[in-house]
Amino acid sequence: MSIIKISVGLGQYIEVDSSVQHLDLSFQRIKALPKQISSLTRLKSLNLSSSNIETLPEDIGNLIHLEVLNCSCTRITHLPESIGQLKNLRELHLSFSRVDALVTGISELENLEILDLTACLIRHLNIDFSKFKKLRKLYLGYLSIKQVPDSIGALHALEELTLNNTKIAVLPQSLAHLQALKKLNLNYTSAIQDYSIVFERLKELQDLNLEGTDIKDLTIYKPLCSKLMNLNLAKNKFKFFPAEFTKLRHLKSLDCSNTALEHIASLAGLDQLKCLNLSNSKLTSLPNNISDCKGLVHLDLSNTALTQLPRNIQSLNNLSILNLYNTPIKGLNTHYLSFCAKKVFAALEKIQRANDEILEQREIENNTLINLLLARIKTELLLDMPACEINVETDLAANAIRLSIVGCLEKETKHDLFNKISLYLKGILPLQVYLN
Repeated sequence: MSIIKISVGLGQYIEVDSSVQHLDLSFQRIKALPKQISSLTRLKSLNLSSSNIETLPEDIGNLIHLEVLNCSCTRITHLPESIGQLKNLRELHLSFSRVDALVTGISELENLEILDLTACLIRHLNIDFSKFKKLRKLYLGYLSIKQVPDSIGALHALEELTLNNTKIAVLPQSLAHLQALKKLNLNYTSAIQDYSIVFERLKELQDLNLEGTDIKDLTIYKPLCSKLMNLNLAKNKFKFFPAEFTKLRHLKSLDCSNTALEHIASLAGLDQLKCLNLSNSKLTSLPNNISDCKGLVHLDLSNTALTQLPRNIQSLNNLSILNLYNTPIKGLNTHYLSFCAKKVFAALEKIQRANDEILEQREIENNTLINLLLARIKTELLLDMPACEINVETDLAANAIRLSIVGCLEKETKHDLFNKISLYLKGILPLQVYLN
């Protein structure tokens, strides 16, 4: 068994024996690998990320058992042609490196599953993707490329593709052949004028990011990707959200924030939707059938033109976060107040149940328990009543607390809320509760 010394700068060395299988040289000052590196024939993973390395040895292809090669965030400018000999390579990471072209040998990596070229200096993808039969993840974001080879359609095992922040103007028609694709990131590809192939042909798509793509009209698209779960349409220019999109019955997250959105035709049938972000839009009202969104947990309406909430919003029993910051709602209507009250008292009951066991065991001192209860109450109430803020001052010596409730709540509602919290706390510990 032989020992290889690898210089990591400043006169320091790392000793590696020839039987090593995993070698991590990340964040080291190493500029080049020693010639003996090719003798590490049992090596399965080599991590050079964020090191000072500038070149790879020409005979790196001798590492025939190598499965993972990570050269991300390095000064490497090119790959040796022998890289095509790494027949067992499954992952090749070159993100944020200085690689400006791909050698032809890279097409011989028939077992490659992950190829990460994010933010390299590559301007042209002179690569035949058809040989990558097992490729599952392809990251091409932040490249200065203007087109994608048609051969990308041959990646029948591809599940994740990123093309964000590129200069691509036209999506290749062969993209329609990626029937295993589940996640697609196209954000800030504003040069593209037509995304029809994405909405209409990628039937297995679950996660679609179209943020900042300057989409002006959603009505021209027929959303047939029925398995879509996450749709990001933020920072676009469309004004109308068509009812056609309610066919996406598996949708769990919809982001239309920072858009020109003025009207939502319908939200009917989106009962699996959990997160709806409409913030920083020009929206003036919500459709009454928002009540169909029974699973909604997070609704962000901040910085919109909403003047009132639908009467049936109180039917959203799973809603935990409702953000109404900087909306022109003048005083919260009774429907919203009853909704808040219901959520608050449900939260208090949940806290009561959570503390029953603690109280029975009496293992926590009163002062500690006060802080624990108040922390939980504040957390619950701040989530469920975003229109108000509850501040707490404690006097542990006297077992007393002082509450201040700030927000656009009517005086009677504020006192009612205070009384409920006060009674709840007094029912657990001998406390004096004051309202500022």
